[in-house]
Amino acid sequence: MVKKKKSEDPWDFFIRILNEMEREMNEGFVEEPTIVVDSDEPLISIDDSDDKLIITMEILGVKKEDIKVHVTERELKVSAGNKFYKKIELPSEVNPDEAEAFYKNGVLEVKMKKKHSNK
Repeated sequence: MVKKKKSEDPWDFFIRILNEMEREMNEGFVEEPTIVVDSDEPLISIDDSDDKLIITMEILGVKKEDIKVHVTERELKVSAGNKFYKKIELPSEVNPDEAEAFYKNGVLEVKMKKKHSNK
């Protein structure tokens, strides 16, 4: 418990109490990722394991043959004619030549091996 000293400004006492309460509240909680759903943005999942990245995204209303996927070491670009375009900065460097993409039932999955991985 925090005790007030006589020579302190009263506001310093309350600020210290609030800071201590905030610290106590935050220590017991684990921060969960926030999911924001925006009707203009596709749902995207990024699975980042030791040896690969798997990015899954919802792309509804396009034909498989219209989807273009371009992978560089640090970036994924996906487009589908004039209907869809998304650029994603990758959290790790990948081997672009080993990337694989699959599209089924409105869901695109792109699998990429990380550069440092020998698997």
